[in-house]
Amino acid sequence: MTALAEAFVRGTAAETGISIGWGEQDAANLDRLCEEFLRSRPSAKVKHSMIMSMGAYLGELIVRATRGRWGYDADLREAVVETGDGVMGWPHTKVAKRFEQGPKHSLYQYYRYAVHPEQRDAIAAGGD
Repeated sequence: MTALAEAFVRGTAAETGISIGWGEQDAANLDRLCEEFLRSRPSAKVKHSMIMSMGAYLGELIVRATRGRWGYDADLREAVVETGDGVMGWPHTKVAKRFEQGPKHSLYQYYRYAVHPEQRDAIAAGGD
């Protein structure tokens, strides 16, 4: 997943001119990138490709920020991340929900929940 995430970083810069890296501000830009991508009315195949690459990027951001790790959910047949404090996440599913169900599935809030344990209660309750 790390290589796919790094390819997403390179591809985003090349295709959109938007440079992203590995910090929290970069996670904050993901929802805007989703909206720009969806405005192009991508085909199902292109959307799936973006789910895979953006999900890998979102997961890798979380892994790097929390000293977590990638794993695999055999039941769901999907890559997962586990934060350093043991919270499990399915970043590809989250990106798919963001594409299909809109801003209520904020990728930035997902990231914040994973990397800021002291803010989880407020984030889960819908606060900032």
